[in-house]
Amino acid sequence: MGYIKDEHIILTCWDDKPLKKMRDKIIGNINKAFEGDELPDYSNYISPVLSGLANSTYTLFIPADGSKEGWGTSNAMDEVREQLREDVIRHNARNKERISIISVVDEEDGSFYVRRVVGE
Repeated sequence: MGYIKDEHIILTCWDDKPLKKMRDKIIGNINKAFEGDELPDYSNYISPVLSGLANSTYTLFIPADGSKEGWGTSNAMDEVREQLREDVIRHNARNKERISIISVVDEEDGSFYVRRVVGE
């Protein structure tokens, strides 16, 4: 019997183009992780790139998968999230449009923590 440990990810950037590319890459990685499974279209799972009200701030939200730790969906999405972190680190090393990642982890007991995974 597993337990739930939800991880929500927020990506931010001052330019929307890198986030749009990253969104497409994430959806591709999710589809690859679940290849062969009859699963829904994941383009609605991840938010569109959202615009801030001022100063060109853009945000992309990736909600938790909702699966229990150790189950197939959770393990597959752990790999997708790890690939995302690696992709953002690679992007930031090569580009001036830096992407920040903030991870919000909500434990089954109601506790949670927030950490900045990548970014300034």
